[in-house]
Amino acid sequence: MKIIIKSWKPGFKKVIFTQLQMDLLGMSLKDAKSNVDKILDDKEVVLIINDKILFQKFLKEIDDIGLIFQNNL
Repeated sequence: MKIIIKSWKPGFKKVIFTQLQMDLLGMSLKDAKSNVDKILDDKEVVLIINDKILFQKFLKEIDDIGLIFQNNL
């Protein structure tokens, strides 16, 4: 399942998103921070999550964090 993060809203919680990527997706700090930097530079970030429960949890969390995204099941 694919999530395309397109942009961010005012109040985007960058640190929380970085930590979320590390905790839920097992990313390194370097990769998670790189994704945050891309989003802030108005570049799309594509994430693939194969676990359906994890995918749904991640979607809920990133909506609360202040990201604009599209998901493709």
